[in-house]
Amino acid sequence: AFKTTRLPADSDHPYGHGKFESIGSLFLSLTLLATGLSVGSWSYQKMHQVLLATSKSRLATAGAAALPAVALPGWPALLLAGLSIASKEWLFRITKQVGESMNSQILIANAWHHRSDSFSSVLSLASIAIAIFLPGLLVADSAAGIMVAGMICLTGAEVLVESVRQLTDASDEVLVGEIIKVSRTVEGVQDVKNIRARGVGSGNLVDMTVLTDMKLSSSAAHAIAERTRFAVMDRFPSEVLDVLVRTQSAQTVCPLLSRTQKTAFDVERDVRGIVAAKYPQLESAGFIQRVTVHYVNSAMMSVEILIGSGGDNANEKDVKEGIMPSFLDVKRIANDIKEEVMKMSDIVAVEVALSLTDGHEKEDAVHLVQKMRTSDSSFRTA
Repeated sequence: AFKTTRLPADSDHPYGHGKFESIGSLFLSLTLLATGLSVGSWSYQKMHQVLLATSKSRLATAGAAALPAVALPGWPALLLAGLSIASKEWLFRITKQVGESMNSQILIANAWHHRSDSFSSVLSLASIAIAIFLPGLLVADSAAGIMVAGMICLTGAEVLVESVRQLTDASDEVLVGEIIKVSRTVEGVQDVKNIRARGVGSGNLVDMTVLTDMKLSSSAAHAIAERTRFAVMDRFPSEVLDVLVRTQSAQTVCPLLSRTQKTAFDVERDVRGIVAAKYPQLESAGFIQRVTVHYVNSAMMSVEILIGSGGDNANEKDVKEGIMPSFLDVKRIANDIKEEVMKMSDIVAVEVALSLTDGHEKEDAVHLVQKMRTSDSSFRTA
């Protein structure tokens, strides 16, 4: 199970093979429970045997004459029991240390299995010593055996509960709280919501939603999500295997209204339609460069319109012929567009901005990156 857990994700197990570790821990916990029940049963039978022998000896008033019914061990058994305790305790400490360093549940469970064997050896050592030196107190050894059996069963039950928690995708509330604190320290994150963490093998898979400013671009919001992801993984390198971060604007959303609300594409088509109806020559000349829609809530929207002056294409002839507006006319046209767009339903605010460039900066940047890649083979982009 430990080797299988370390296999990479594949098409059959896209989230990895971490659950196999929980399955292995589950079987180890059942082994611990079986060991505890076995030790308890053996101790009870021995107690019954000792009490019965003692009762017979009293009835026969023969003192130790009836005690031979209980077989008494010798010194070699005492020595072997001591060696077993030392070896099993050493295995427990080494295995537990490795398991905690790797955050491996199955190794920790296996360590406690060694500890249960050590407890059993302690019980055997005590039983042998009492049988050799204090044969009249054998019943105390049996009672101690029952107590040790209870400790082993308790350890098995704890491992069993933890295994079931992982197999049923239970959340680690302490880890979730720490992740929320770390995420809120990332610049641009206003709050964290819908965070979930489920155990997979030695770590956790986390997915959450962070709230950002509604006027951020999608690329800026994505950058915040990536910074949040790395902040969490750097803070919890062993506890967190991966983080999925979604971004959402900090707004009030009504699911029922969201189904019937206009899309950003609908609003852009309506805006361009208004411009085309009132200034057909400007729309055909690409006067509207960009329309950005912000959803204030599930019912209302604000619109940002970027209009162009024509850049290098707006020569004096185009201005005189009315194909492109002059700078003196831009403000008037912008106010006209704002008034018309404000008449649209669900629009609560309109901002119109003027671009004094030709709008080719993005294409120029792409060409520059391609040129750098061609001239320098070591150039890489993130």
